[in-house]
Amino acid sequence: MSNINNYIEPVELFSIMHTDKSPIIIDTCRPAAFPKVPRLIASAFWIDSSNIRDWAVTISNDQPIIVNCVHGQNVSQLVASTLRSMGKNTRYVLGGVHGWEEAGGSTISRTKATQYQGKPWVTRDNPKIDRIACPWLIRRFIDPKAVFHFVETEWVQDIADEMGGMAFDIDSLNSSFTHKGDRCSFDAFIDTFDIRDPALEQMATIIRGADTAKFDSAPQSAGLMAMSLGLSAIYSDDLEMLEKGMVIYDALYAWCRSASDETHDWPSK
Repeated sequence: MSNINNYIEPVELFSIMHTDKSPIIIDTCRPAAFPKVPRLIASAFWIDSSNIRDWAVTISNDQPIIVNCVHGQNVSQLVASTLRSMGKNTRYVLGGVHGWEEAGGSTISRTKATQYQGKPWVTRDNPKIDRIACPWLIRRFIDPKAVFHFVETEWVQDIADEMGGMAFDIDSLNSSFTHKGDRCSFDAFIDTFDIRDPALEQMATIIRGADTAKFDSAPQSAGLMAMSLGLSAIYSDDLEMLEKGMVIYDALYAWCRSASDETHDWPSK
């Protein structure tokens, strides 16, 4: 069933993840295996393999799909083969979740991810830093299809409750995703979902410094503040600002992951 065209190695998958070019990643581990696999590949969501055909008809044939299970063996290979038979652009993760973790790929708590995926998110309007950084984190690591609502501060919690959604970056007893001590909402998301990714830790330091005006936290913090205020000055529509801001955080994450040691020198000749 397997050949070189049917699987993707963890290193290759990691290189294309956490941007708007990321493929759909589905987890097909059987429920009985959940205790042995308490973590998901970041941004993946679980689908019961018996329902895979019903799910697949909602997905374009051009959309790349990556399938994983515990070890990348019979379950994910069967699902990937089924999807390919339906004309879907599908590969399975070589080594499965365990192989992904061994390669150092980013992971997230299975319990927390499945608890919050599909919920709407509500926060204060006129975003600057945390309220753009957190949606970026949610879409890139937790729920790629997450929907965000920016409303007046006094109505955030009420609207979140009415929608069955989650409030964030607001001083509320009902919100787990807000500032705590010297840590900002971005930190709260990483902690709550137990996201494991070294590049995110470096990124969190930069964002924390910008969001709390502690520019000695990281040399990049002041620059992030300047770009955030500039975006806010250009775009009055919060959702439009969010979409433009996603590019900034994609770039910042890419720098933290693979370019922070690179330098730029003007050629002398």
